[in-house]
Amino acid sequence: MSGRPPKMLYALRGTERQDLERLDSDLPFRTKSVINMMYFCWDVTPMKDRLTDAQKSLPALVPYQPTDIHRLLPPAFSAAVLSEGTVFVDWDPHKLSEPNMKKLVEAGCYILVDSNVPAAKSLSFGGSYMTPRGRVYHIDIHCKDEGLCKAHIINHVKNACSQYTGMITFCVMVIDKGLKDVVMEFCVQYLYFKHLPHDHTYFCKDLDIVEAFRTSIMAKPVPKSKY
Repeated sequence: MSGRPPKMLYALRGTERQDLERLDSDLPFRTKSVINMMYFCWDVTPMKDRLTDAQKSLPALVPYQPTDIHRLLPPAFSAAVLSEGTVFVDWDPHKLSEPNMKKLVEAGCYILVDSNVPAAKSLSFGGSYMTPRGRVYHIDIHCKDEGLCKAHIINHVKNACSQYTGMITFCVMVIDKGLKDVVMEFCVQYLYFKHLPHDHTYFCKDLDIVEAFRTSIMAKPVPKSKY
């Protein structure tokens, strides 16, 4: 949008795609983090009361406000919870910063954070869009605490219920591998979501374009002159 070429390229690659591993040796891609995606579908109409009951026993969350950035930037949160200070929103990586959070708010993301001080312990992003197969609502959770993880799921599902009816596909993303089983058990056994067999684990890799270009130029042999 700025008209300037990007300095960094990000790529997502499924961990099972071993046929693409040669790209890592051909170009200096660097693994930034691993993200875990789980898919569920659910009819939001008949189960709204169950969400309220579940919410009572979980930690309280609040919608993100600009002043909350001061609880998200300290290393107690950004270094302990995030991967190199990066947040993922519907698969896209963003550096955690005040300007980027403002852009995500303006883009219509539903952002939640816990009320812990002086540093927060969790952050999540939600939003929805239509596809040929119906509505998808993404829930991107950044935390390491089981109770907070469940609270973020409940709050985002309630947000979806307040806006839409009928069947919705929920795409839940967690960075912490230890939360995969927590999400699966909570969504299937407690919320009665139907688990869809589309789960994937992705490597998020980045590439310094300038460095990659310099390396590729330096690696190529210089042709000899004819004369």
